[in-house]
Amino acid sequence: YTLHTLFPYTTLFRSCFFNSLKHFGIGLSWGGYESLVLPIGKPSRTVKSWERSGYLVRVHAGLENLNDLQSDVIQALDQVVAKISVTVA
Repeated sequence: YTLHTLFPYTTLFRSCFFNSLKHFGIGLSWGGYESLVLPIGKPSRTVKSWERSGYLVRVHAGLENLNDLQSDVIQALDQVVAKISVTVA
């Protein structure tokens, strides 16, 4: 499924999120067991325009422990918030 994550900031913050993940690799899933994320960006739609702002991230949850995966995403988002706080301050 696709997780809509709001990243209205720069590529720096998106990079911080993806680089902070410990249990997710970056790439497409070809039916493997690994957890993967893929930066999608703003989709190009033909039927109906994309009306939301933000950045899409495709998530493939593998066979790792669900709590580990959830904690990993949360800590990666925390890293982005910390970087935003430092940048804004």
